[in-house]
Amino acid sequence: MLSSLILVAAPAALPLQDVGQAVLRDGDVLSNGWTVDAIRRPSIADSGEWVALVGTTQSAAGPDEAVVTSGGTVVLAEGDTLGTGAVVRQLLDAELDATGLLAVLANIETGGGATSSQLVVDGQLVTQTGNGVGGAGLPSGARVFTMSDVDFAFPFLFVRAKLDTNTAPPFEAFLRIELPPSGPPIVEAVAFERGTLPGGAGPNGTVFYRGTVAADGSYLAALPQDVVGPNDTTVVARDGVAQYVEGTPGPIPGTTWLHQTTPAIAKAPGPSFAVSSTLRETGGAVRGIVVGNNLILGYEGQAVLGDPSLVVGNFSEVALDQSVDGTTFYKLPTTTGSVIVADGDVLVRSTVDTAGGVPIASTKVATEQSLAVRGDGDQLLAEVELVGGVSALLLIERRVGTVVPCTANPNSTGVPGRTFGIGQSFVAANDLTVVAFDLPPNVFGLLGCSRTAAFVPNPGGSAGNLCLGGQVGRYSDQIGLSGPLGVIATTIDLTAIPQPTAFVPGMVGEVWGFQLWHRDVDAAGQTSNFTEALAVELR
Repeated sequence: MLSSLILVAAPAALPLQDVGQAVLRDGDVLSNGWTVDAIRRPSIADSGEWVALVGTTQSAAGPDEAVVTSGGTVVLAEGDTLGTGAVVRQLLDAELDATGLLAVLANIETGGGATSSQLVVDGQLVTQTGNGVGGAGLPSGARVFTMSDVDFAFPFLFVRAKLDTNTAPPFEAFLRIELPPSGPPIVEAVAFERGTLPGGAGPNGTVFYRGTVAADGSYLAALPQDVVGPNDTTVVARDGVAQYVEGTPGPIPGTTWLHQTTPAIAKAPGPSFAVSSTLRETGGAVRGIVVGNNLILGYEGQAVLGDPSLVVGNFSEVALDQSVDGTTFYKLPTTTGSVIVADGDVLVRSTVDTAGGVPIASTKVATEQSLAVRGDGDQLLAEVELVGGVSALLLIERRVGTVVPCTANPNSTGVPGRTFGIGQSFVAANDLTVVAFDLPPNVFGLLGCSRTAAFVPNPGGSAGNLCLGGQVGRYSDQIGLSGPLGVIATTIDLTAIPQPTAFVPGMVGEVWGFQLWHRDVDAAGQTSNFTEALAVELR
């Protein structure tokens, strides 16, 4: 229940310095020669590939927006002529899903000057103006009139649209679209103007706000409902059932939900979801709040979770997103700047942290849809403002690298040793540390590295498996002791990676494997073992 939400505590995070790399910024020249002057709607796939909708300095009277992917490559721009001969007149939205499929929503000029809203996934038309729509209680003959926003988590899309019929004027709706393994897309209106929601305050109003969907088809929406009086009541609904209704008791005693502006929302599979909005306190004060999975993650006037030295500043809504496991990533203003946080782990602090050596002036807290998280939560894209007033799209790596599919045997603790990377995979940043953990306590360990993967069981009589092949280097100058916690961290100098005969510089595009060998004891006495291996692709 909302009334049972509590303020969660988290340990203070360590101060950060360079937290990521600007992969796109104002002033960059794109592959079609256009110059960036606005960045919005970033999204990121599990592969690390990303997409953003970008405004440019082209003529204000003509085409100026483009869908841009990793490396500044334009995949579609306003004014482009498609293979059908139709022309892209307005790019409305674009999103890359976890699998790397790209959904694009645009207004297209077809033959004879007619304009159609079209939703396309990887070049295949999903629906367009004039196509029919199903849904319980929907007026007969309902069809797509226009579309304006799309959220994508394969096999589901969630679209804000206007529908019409032969006898009724256009009306607002949220569409959930499923892309089945075979057959046509299934287009269903899950909420529409004058419809109702269980637990709501009245019939749905006339201007819908935001919607989002997860890969299991569960969804979250913010929309108005008509009530007695001059103003609509805003409702946040999960899977068609009203959750946070304006005017009802809030999660903090003595408060009610206000929804002073449109709530920001995020959704992960299952019951997980997050909302940023406002509460009205007894006495009339209005304060911003971030709620994720029945926990209060941020409340105006209270300490920032993860850094009690910072106090949450004034806000009505903030950008947020969720990873597949339900971790909530969100921006917050503070009384001295702004931050980006993941469930109490402070990732970015304005005026303290840098991006590629350039100080971050602001995390652009209230910019709608300016934060996107990879499914596993290990990478995120965030629009920030750098010192000098330049907006940039920042790629932040919470953890670097992926575990190599090579079996690691349990050590004397009963579990295999594990590894992860912290810092950045960018060669220019030269900020990478490989951490091995779940090691036996107080044993010595040595990190090896190679550009070649292999599987060598029990090399030299070891109890473990070597996952590195070819030329294997060793960090002999950083032999570590695991200590009572069973952890060894090795600093990686990307300008001088050890190999058998020399040190070599890491090059962009190379994949390096890292694996720790360590001493151990088994039933037969002294032995050794290997952790799992970590693969890091250099950027």
